[in-house]
Order: sequence, then structure tokens, then C-alpha cells
Amino acid sequence: MKRILIAGLLIIFISINALAYNRGAGVTVGSTLLRGQVGAAPAALGGAYTAFAEGPLSLRYNPAGLADETRKKLFLQYNAHILDIDRSDIALTVPLNYGAFGISFSLIDYGDITRTTTINKNGIGIFSPKDYFLKIGYGRQVSERMQFGGTIGVYTLELDQDARAEGITADFGLKYNSPIDNLILGAGIKNIGTKARFYFEREELPLLFVLGLAYKPIPQLLLLVDGELIDGEGSVIHAGAEYTVAKRLKFRVGYNGENETDNGLTAGAGFATDDLSLDYAYIPFGEFGNSHQISLEVKFGKPVERKAKVIERRVERIETLERKPEPLTDTEQVIQTPIETTTAPEEEKIDIQSMKDKSVQEFSSGRFESALRLFIELETLTPTDYDLKYNIATAYYSMKHYEEALNEYGKYLELVPSDDEAWLYKGYSEYHLNRINSAKHSWRRALEINPDNEYARAALSQTTNE
Repeated sequence: MKRILIAGLLIIFISINALAYNRGAGVTVGSTLLRGQVGAAPAALGGAYTAFAEGPLSLRYNPAGLADETRKKLFLQYNAHILDIDRSDIALTVPLNYGAFGISFSLIDYGDITRTTTINKNGIGIFSPKDYFLKIGYGRQVSERMQFGGTIGVYTLELDQDARAEGITADFGLKYNSPIDNLILGAGIKNIGTKARFYFEREELPLLFVLGLAYKPIPQLLLLVDGELIDGEGSVIHAGAEYTVAKRLKFRVGYNGENETDNGLTAGAGFATDDLSLDYAYIPFGEFGNSHQISLEVKFGKPVERKAKVIERRVERIETLERKPEPLTDTEQVIQTPIETTTAPEEEKIDIQSMKDKSVQEFSSGRFESALRLFIELETLTPTDYDLKYNIATAYYSMKHYEEALNEYGKYLELVPSDDEAWLYKGYSEYHLNRINSAKHSWRRALEINPDNEYARAALSQTTNE
């Protein structure tokens, strides 16, 4: 059934291209600025990034991707384009308690062009056209599986000192984490806005609608497809594939149907650490030359502890700001995992680590049931890893199975009684079960261990005043 659905979705995207491929002869104003590829990774993937957009690149491809942000990110790009055209981009995203905010600035320099007239065709000087684009955006989680975001931007197209066009444009996007494992769908509408005006003429923006999917058949392989319908010009297909080696090195190939000067093929590579990613893209344009794109993304600052809205009110007045729980990863352990006395085979270690990575990924994507199954399976393989008991409790809590969560937090606290976070969520679970006195006791224990736990203090204060 899964394969049938995936095949059906692929057919839909291919059909978008087959239905109306009737590209207009002219290029609408601002095409290079508004439709140019931002980020070497998406460029190497043929521009297929609607369903996989994240971080600062969400501002260009799908603002719904901002909802995933938990750390500040700075993005820098330089693109040595064809025909002496240079493009530079800078963007910043900042996570908030609910969603994330982003801002970006783009500059395209078309180089020096000889100014000619009907009388003097040899030239009477030079002019240097430039485009500027400032954009802000916001995205957030709107349901367990759905994310939504939007951007608004101000652009300036400067043909010459006395020939400028300015306008406002907006984008909106959705991302949906499907029930099918590792399948994400994306959709968006872009370039809604005012017409660009040169002197007395106004020209339309290249309004477009886009659908995309991202699928990982295996953990190392990412497949991407976008179907783009451009108002007045027809439709375009973008596709790409990324293969990861040793979790750090990425190789990419793609197809960009918008590139009519060559066969549309693209390629590139990237290297990523926990705090930095460096990417390169190579895009051939036939007789016009080749485009080389380099981009850098840096993460900084502490992760934002998201505060989730309390939807279900078990007591008359509950306004406690509950922090959204997260599973413990290898770098977020509250205790040191005991060292096994026997060394497992290398192949088994790799399998277990892959399962851990998969479980955290499933949780972060909102697939709590799938994450829970993996946590339980991992616990049977590594019974001395106490963090897995915490993760099992966290998954139950996120699914609002408070009785099971309470039971699992209790088991974990028998082994690690000094974890104030576990006492905090044990108290939340008891509160949702209307066991107010027990909840107060748990929050007091959290404050005894860590007097700076503001969430436990706020919860205790509000329940005391009720």
C-alpha cells in the first residue's frame, strides 16, 4: 500500500509537468531575483526543496520549514553566476517559544553593461543594474503533523539610477509529515504581491504554485520532487537525490526543468557537523558557461525549550506553561551510560546507533507512536541505557497517554532520582490525571534538585493559587 501511494504521488507531480508545458517566450520581471536558487544544497538538488525546506532556506523555498527551528542559524551564500552575474545572500533565523522568525537579504549584481543609443551604438558609458530583496518570515507547528508559514518581502529592481521598480511580495507554505514513514509533503504559493512598475508600465510578478515531496527509502538516501506551476508560463519539474556517507559527507544530483540553456542537470556536495554545514553546487548553462554556488550555514546559541499550549484542561483553571518534552540524544544525556563489559560487534553498534538516530528523528517529526516502538525495541537491546526509559516516558507524554507516562517516569526516577526534568514531567502527568497533591510534590522535588527550574516553580505557583 505504501509503494502504491508513493507511486501515485509521483505520477501526480509528473502530470503537472505534462498537462501544460507551454512556457512563455518572455521572462517576467524579477525572475532572477524571485526565482533564483538560494543555497548550494537546493541548487545541487535541482531546486526541489519544498517538502524538505528547513532553516534560513525556508524563507526561499517554504516558510513552513521555519517551524522546525530550535537554534539560531546564520546563512551566507555567494553565487558566481553566468554572464558576470553575481548573487549574494544572507539570512538569519531565530527560534521562539512558538515557531521561529527569519529575515533575509539578497543582492544580485549584473555587472557593468555598455550604454548605447540609436545614434551612438558604440556606447556612451556604462550602467550597472542591481536587484535587492529584503524578506521576513514566520513559521510554526499548527497540528501534530502540519506546519504553516509565511513571508513578506520588499524588492527593488534597479535598471539604472533613474529607472527603478519596487514592490511587495508574499509567500505562504505548508509542510505535512505523512503517516507513511519518512515521507513529507509540501505545498506553497509564491510571489503574491504588487506589480513592478518601470516608468508608466507595470509588469506582473512570476506568480507560482508548487507541490513537493521528500522521501527517504533508506536513512542514507533522500529523494525530492517538486512540481511548479508558473502563472502564464506553464509548469516545471524539479527533482533531486542526496546520498549521505558517514553521516557528514553528502553527494547530490538533480534536475532543474527551468534551465532551458542546457540539459537541466545539476550536481554538488556538502559537509556537515553539528554546528556547521558547507555546501557547493555546480550548474551548467551550456554555451553561457557554468554557475558555481557556495553556501555556509552556522548554528549558534542554546536550543530553545519550546512551551506547548495546554489543550486539555483537567482542572478548572490551568494556565501552566508546559515545556514540550524532547527525547534524550547521545549529546543530551543526564547521566553517563554505563560501559558494557563485553564489546558488541561493530555491525551491531552501527545498527543500534542508526535506530537511535531514527527514533529521535521520528519523535522530532511528530511521529510519536513510531518513535515509541523504536525506544522500546532499543531498551531490549541496551537495557543499561537508562535514558531510553526517559524517552519512552516522553513519547507517552507527547501522545497524551499520561497514565503510561507517569508509570515510565516513575521507573526512570528510581534509577536516576536527581533528574529535575523527569520530576517536572512526572508532575505534569499527575496534574493531567487530576492528582494535584502528587503533582505539587513532584514539582517541589524538581525545585529541591534545581532551584532554577522556572517551569516547576510556575506550575507549583499556579496550582497553589487555584
